[in-house]
Amino acid sequence: MSLSEYEQKRALNIERNNARLRTLGLISAREEQESNAAAWGLRVAEPKQRRTNEERSAQKRKTDAPQPSRQSKRLRGQPADDDGEGNAPAYTTRSQSNTTEELQ
Repeated sequence: MSLSEYEQKRALNIERNNARLRTLGLISAREEQESNAAAWGLRVAEPKQRRTNEERSAQKRKTDAPQPSRQSKRLRGQPADDDGEGNAPAYTTRSQSNTTEELQ
């Protein structure tokens, strides 16, 4: 595929601008090469797929998350503590207190 005179001038202008951006540190060498190749109509290799912030955070949580030092008995599937004599805890829920009042 041959480029017209206009497209050739345009590609040269893009190369010149990219070189200037590179000397200013605004683009990397790879970005310069990719931009120059695109200006000349060459196929540019697809950039490597980057992980999203969410994926990085999830990976970090998996590896860096400290294990809890304690866990509730409810989460472990164990019954609540009693007072040592087999009695249930000294609290009741609202639904339990309502049924008790209704019975009296």
